[in-house]
Amino acid sequence: PDLRAPLTATPDRWTCHGRPGPAQPAGAPVSDWLALLDATAGAGWSPSPGLRTGAGELHLLRDGQPVHHWVVTDQAVFWSTPAGTWQAPVGAPAARRLLDALETLP
Repeated sequence: PDLRAPLTATPDRWTCHGRPGPAQPAGAPVSDWLALLDATAGAGWSPSPGLRTGAGELHLLRDGQPVHHWVVTDQAVFWSTPAGTWQAPVGAPAARRLLDALETLP
């Protein structure tokens, strides 16, 4: 699904965090990261039995409640929502680009 549309439609309802600490407003940088993720993973998502630990994470919250959680490993991305968990193998170069982009988020 296009997650950028809800962020644009109701930006004041969305926050995020990737590192320990308080959540920050989820603005254009998060939308840009989601665009990169979409371009990288495309339709490559498949069901996963659960999240893995990884080198980077992003939590997206709506009205303070967790809605989406991504974990980027050295070869894949894991995405968890209240509806389930998925994984997309992306390979090392793409995973590195996603991780580098995560580092620029608040």
